Amino acid sequence: MVTTKRNCPATRISTAQIEDDLARLANVAGCVRTYSIDHGLDQIAGLAAKHGLKVIQGLWLKPFLPTVAKRPPIGSYWV
Repeated sequence: MVTTKRNCPATRISTAQIEDDLARLANVAGCVRTYSIDHGLDQIAGLAAKHGLKVIQGLWLKPFLPTVAKRPPIGSYWV
């Protein structure tokens, strides 16, 4: 599967690599979740549709999460 070096603007995932990963994923799953559109990952929605995969676009509402002890209870939302 695709991995990138975080915050490296030179890292770009090729369409062919994403297409290959999604084709493999389509054999075992019905959807893919992504939290990024950086590094070429903005192509995922269109390519996933070609393989019959649904896409769940996640998002981070804070730049980082505090330690586990300070996190809100399960089911609450960060704002």
